[in-house]
Amino acid sequence: MAAYEYALGFDAWTGPVEKLPPQPMEPLPPGPDATVEEQDRHVRALADHTDAKRAYETELRKLTADDGNWTTQRTPLPVTTKDDAETSVAEFAELHATNPLVKNVGLYRTPAVKWELVTSYG
Repeated sequence: MAAYEYALGFDAWTGPVEKLPPQPMEPLPPGPDATVEEQDRHVRALADHTDAKRAYETELRKLTADDGNWTTQRTPLPVTTKDDAETSVAEFAELHATNPLVKNVGLYRTPAVKWELVTSYG
């Protein structure tokens, strides 16, 4: 049975950071003793945030649509079994499931290199 070295693989967006749109921040909720007016302002701020978030996501989709700014990454995993490698990749995939700058997460393998002495000079 062949021995393999495993790696985490994914595509990462590597375009210019200056072009990323600013991500809108969700407004803080009012305190427990907030007046009706403060609660109403918060509801309006949440609606504005939802609109800003939609605009942000649209702009981000446009920016990341070009395949020229995506780079394939391979990171060797410090594991010896396929099960351990799959666990590591699944954790990474779960962590980045909503990250629009990471896609195509997968497990890769290559036959482990075994060096064989051909000639000794010492």
